[in-house]
Amino acid sequence: MSQRLLACLVLAIAATGCSKSTPDAASATQPSEAPRTVAQLDEAGLIAAVGSPAVYEYPLDDGRGLNFRAKDCTPQDCQPAFKLEFRKGRINLSWEQISGDAKLEAMNAQNVQWADQVLTYALGKEAAVKVMLASTGDQPLKFQHLGHEVRMLAPRKSMHSVLVTIAPIP
Repeated sequence: MSQRLLACLVLAIAATGCSKSTPDAASATQPSEAPRTVAQLDEAGLIAAVGSPAVYEYPLDDGRGLNFRAKDCTPQDCQPAFKLEFRKGRINLSWEQISGDAKLEAMNAQNVQWADQVLTYALGKEAAVKVMLASTGDQPLKFQHLGHEVRMLAPRKSMHSVLVTIAPIP
C-alpha cells in the first residue's frame, strides 16, 4: 500500500469515525468527544474496541498476547498481523501492512481501522489521530498523555510493521 493511500485512509477514518460492527465495539467506543481525563487501558475494553474476536492467544514471559488475524496458526503465519499484548507495566499494539493482492490490501485497511479504534478507546480521538498519522511516516513518536507515555517506534518499512507502546509515566 502506498504511503499516500495509507495516509488518506487514516485521515478518512479520523474524519468519519470508525464503524461499530458489533455490540462490544459499540459499547467500547466513546459516545462523545468530550476531553478525556484518564486513559482507558482495561483489557476487556481494549479487546472489545477492536470489534472482532481474538483468534490466537500466545504466552509472553510477562503477560499474554492476542492476535486478531487468523485461527490455528503460528505467529509467522498470521499475516498481516494485528496484535494486542498485555505485559507487566505496559500495553503493546502492533500491526503490519503487507503489499500484494486485493485481499492483503483489505486486511491492511482493517488493521489500520482496528488500531484507530483501540487507540481512540484507550487515549481519545486526538491522541489516536496523532499516532495514526505518525504511523504513515518514518520517524519515531514519543509523547505523554493522560499520565502515560505513548511511544511508537519508527515504522519498519522493511517489515511493514508498526509498534505502539503505552506505559504509565514512572
